[in-house]
Amino acid sequence: MLAGTDGLTGLANRRTFDERLQNEWARARRRGSPLALITLDLDFFKQFNDHFGHPEGDTCLRRVSQVIADERRSTDLPARVGGEEFSILLPETELEGALLIAEKIRSRVQALQLGHPKSPFGVVTTSCGVAVQVPAATFTLEDLVRAADLALYAAKAAGRNRIVSA
Repeated sequence: MLAGTDGLTGLANRRTFDERLQNEWARARRRGSPLALITLDLDFFKQFNDHFGHPEGDTCLRRVSQVIADERRSTDLPARVGGEEFSILLPETELEGALLIAEKIRSRVQALQLGHPKSPFGVVTTSCGVAVQVPAATFTLEDLVRAADLALYAAKAAGRNRIVSA
């Protein structure tokens, strides 16, 4: 099981996430049910690491990962998919439900009050992109991932510390 877990955060790793994403997409297609994806990363995290150093950055990632893990439902899969990048797979979830979970994570990360002098917010914050789709011949799994990524970039472009849905 350790091969499927991120050693720093205890969340699923990228490989596990990608495998489960394929499986959940196939299941959603069979059932005709929605599949939601939240992508998020920590705002100005490079500056945080540069200011405090990697050990403190690792502590920050562990604290944020705990928030993400606490807000997930038993059917959801949160994963660390990159340095400060996370994805959460939410099977059988409509947009409203996915946005609710994303907002709980966003507000709880900010409420951690992890000081971040290189951020305009003064504390560690997160930006989230949310996408939901019922699989169809005209919409692929790659389209779902792309939509969530584009929503994340839109959240960052709009000022960070926010959620944008595709």
